[in-house]
Amino acid sequence: MVSVSAIENRTDSAGNSFRVARLATCPQCGSDDVSELMAAEDFEGKSGAYAVWTCGSCHALFCNPQVLAEDIPKLYEARDTQDFNPTVDPKSAIFRLRSLHARRQIKGILRRIGRPAQFRAMDFGCGDGMFSLALANTPGCSGVSAVDFHSDPPPTLAAGQVEYHSVSDLASGAHDGRYELTICRHIVEHVAHPIEFVRQMAGYLKPGGYLFVEVPNYRSAWRRLFGKHWSILYVPRHLYWFTMQNVRSVFAGFDIIDIYGSETPTIGGSLRLRFGLPINNTDVVGVGLYPIQAAIEKLTGESSTLIVLARKPTETE
Repeated sequence: MVSVSAIENRTDSAGNSFRVARLATCPQCGSDDVSELMAAEDFEGKSGAYAVWTCGSCHALFCNPQVLAEDIPKLYEARDTQDFNPTVDPKSAIFRLRSLHARRQIKGILRRIGRPAQFRAMDFGCGDGMFSLALANTPGCSGVSAVDFHSDPPPTLAAGQVEYHSVSDLASGAHDGRYELTICRHIVEHVAHPIEFVRQMAGYLKPGGYLFVEVPNYRSAWRRLFGKHWSILYVPRHLYWFTMQNVRSVFAGFDIIDIYGSETPTIGGSLRLRFGLPINNTDVVGVGLYPIQAAIEKLTGESSTLIVLARKPTETE
């Protein structure tokens, strides 16, 4: 049972009003063996001070105070956060570089699951839709369902090449057991109950299907360098952070195939937050810094993100 010491009302710079709970126990396991690790601040939304806390029992790393589950969608209604990149010209260098990164990541996923001849995929939390589009153009992909909070698709998917659904559409049950692959890139850290969320994702997979999850790595060299200015600390929208140690506890009922480090652009946004420079993670400068970031992460062995590839057991297993 999670214990809450107080409920507060907050408003961010975009005018979103939401409630946060000051937690006295771990939101994942309920233990009272919790303590503060580091201070944090909502640099993006200017909604105040937060902190990273840790649980001595399950080793969860969580934001405290934490946005109430029912208020989380309010933070994303306008599609104006770093989770929704501005629409760019498909002929631009940024579009091509992001597409290249998406294709590279998809190729790595398919290699690890044995390169299926055909598969249907769900991209849950599709954001601006770039990754969904890359999936749809992958040989062997028979269809992609992109899912997010909003009733309308992002501009990238407006042409209809990808089947778009709002989260509320999934309640019908029509998507249960439909997919060979479900993608959750930078989603689990946004949800109030990661273990329950992963169980929900299992329901959309066929027996033997695969779940791909990418989350922030709290032990990243960049978090140590930039501290509270690390761009994917991102409070209060990130409710959790992960390590090689604690991420396994989220995947009860799955067979974990692999856990490995990966890179996502973080330097541009971190420099902006630390020094006030007009740089973002996915603009020309931010993307241009990405190869340097990737090289340093490989050298230090401390990646910016962790990837978990897990398999749903078959009915006979």
